[in-house]
Amino acid sequence: MEKLTRREKRYQILREKYLNPEDIKYRGPITYRYLRIIAWVAFALGYFLMITALGNRLLGVNVLSEGGENFASIIASLSTPLFIIAAFGYVLGGHKTYKNLVIFYSIAFVAIGAAVDILYARYIASIFVKAGTPPETLVTVGNFFKHKVEINVFADLASFALVCFFLNCNPKKSFKGKKIILFRLFAILPILFVFSSYILKVISAVTPFELPFYAYPFLTTKSPYVFLAFVAMALWLKYREKLFLKIGLTKEQYREYLKTNRNSLSFSTILSIIILVAAFVDFVVLIGFIVGFKDMAQADPDGFSNLVKGFNVGQALSMILVIPFVMLFSYTRGHKDKNTDLFVVLGGIGLTVIMVLESVYQLLIRLLA
Repeated sequence: MEKLTRREKRYQILREKYLNPEDIKYRGPITYRYLRIIAWVAFALGYFLMITALGNRLLGVNVLSEGGENFASIIASLSTPLFIIAAFGYVLGGHKTYKNLVIFYSIAFVAIGAAVDILYARYIASIFVKAGTPPETLVTVGNFFKHKVEINVFADLASFALVCFFLNCNPKKSFKGKKIILFRLFAILPILFVFSSYILKVISAVTPFELPFYAYPFLTTKSPYVFLAFVAMALWLKYREKLFLKIGLTKEQYREYLKTNRNSLSFSTILSIIILVAAFVDFVVLIGFIVGFKDMAQADPDGFSNLVKGFNVGQALSMILVIPFVMLFSYTRGHKDKNTDLFVVLGGIGLTVIMVLESVYQLLIRLLA
């Protein structure tokens, strides 16, 4: 009998592990649909906070206490990671493809960005112009408002979906053979968009250069650490697929393994670890800012706060709150009624509209009281 090499022994162990017919019993109770519902609630809450913050600044009307606003802000920040985790589960569970997600998120990205710009031009800028506001004051108003409209999370979601699309899609008519590498490299484009958005906002925060208001609704909203954490997860999934083929298994066997509870739990575990690493790195950077700009923090707390916000430092820390959802999530759980997913989207949009109307209503009754 021919003696196996160390690599062959390792491959044999991996094959036995992945082909083990006995699956684990644990399967988290949370499905992609429940994650989407929670994400939509957080998304709608973000719009409520945006309008109430504007009312506080322009009209001096407080709808929420400072503690309530901070708590709601943390909850609202969870919308993007929850949407992305749900997207992973949606695809891994075999419900849709990354192409479908790219189309949906791209349409939502453009629609929300355009809607914010139109609403600003119609109901805010035009009022100040008719009131005879000087041009320089109008610029100041725009500069204030643009820091309150970084809520188009679909810019982040569309960018992430594009990365996954280029990493996983196999074009049928073009990019055959070794040319597929070129197609995979297109994943760099959405990554460049994310970092370009970040760099533009940082430059605007630390230099006299000011981006026009109308550009902000079309920029990504989250820290690069948040985005890179999920890109790392996408790369890990791609590595797992390549490993299957490398050890002598087939794509069909890989697709079967994706249906197991073992892989679902493995997905949750690895993603939780990646989130912890991203949060830790962000925490270290935050400490670096506190130490490096100690004098500024003492002399000009507001300026230091704006600097930290400009660099999106600390955003990844709130992702730690997502970990319990991740560990209770299982993409192997599905729903028989697929049409309900459409109602979740429509319900999310409706809830966002209600939140916008409610925030305006709360501002008006406090202003007239």
